[in-house]
Amino acid sequence: MSANVTDVMKRHHETAEKYAAAMEAAKEKHEFISAMKTCADEVKAQYGELEAVSEKYAELMTLGTASAELREMAEKTGDCFGRRISNIYSATAQFLTDPEFKKAEQELYQVLTDNPLFMGAMEKEGSFDAVAQSFASSVNAMAEKLNAETTAVSGEKVAELEAVLKEFDSLAKRYASALEKAETVRKFVNANELFVEAVKKLIPRMTSVADTMRLLSAKNALPESVSEAGKNLRNTLGKELGEILKDKRDLMTDAKVKKSVEKIGKLLESLPF
Repeated sequence: MSANVTDVMKRHHETAEKYAAAMEAAKEKHEFISAMKTCADEVKAQYGELEAVSEKYAELMTLGTASAELREMAEKTGDCFGRRISNIYSATAQFLTDPEFKKAEQELYQVLTDNPLFMGAMEKEGSFDAVAQSFASSVNAMAEKLNAETTAVSGEKVAELEAVLKEFDSLAKRYASALEKAETVRKFVNANELFVEAVKKLIPRMTSVADTMRLLSAKNALPESVSEAGKNLRNTLGKELGEILKDKRDLMTDAKVKKSVEKIGKLLESLPF
């Protein structure tokens, strides 16, 4: 089975690599749109085999029994969808308000958010009122820093800030979806652990745009696209997660759940935003 997981992940990585390379090479709007549409179509076509190996993949990765090849492939795939794309955001900034570009971007975002490989992993392992409160506190802190004194910032930094907020929102949406599907303590705790690890990987990028967060003024200089990204993140971590938690109160008193919640709280307190 592990060999099958590796084979599926090889194909998934090939799609991610092709997407990142196409976006890096693109110059015109239609080239960026074509790269996003192709990636969305190819990832969606893989849903069946990704879902078939998702549980085994989660087991291998969370228990530390994955081969070096599989771990490296997973890391490189994440790099294709994460760092490499964020590095070219300045090149796409001129198209961010274009309806056709936004449509392609949103469609790809939804396909990646619904990736059954990630969802299966999230379902492999909390008083979640505490989770919601921690998230709310963190998001409120972000909002306060967005009101800091304004000075000039580069378009590249603003684009990266927007990219980080969108990626954080994507992680939060997948996390919330995993919690909604979780019916056991084990699945809840595992979802927490995987979310923590995913956010940890995002922290270096958060740190790189922390000054930009402080320098932009929500009243006078916050670009609409960044404001919208922040609004979406707050909605995910607040309203959407809150609704899910209302239906999960029966799992909130478990000791393992409480411990995992504490870990999330400590992580959120350490975020640079």
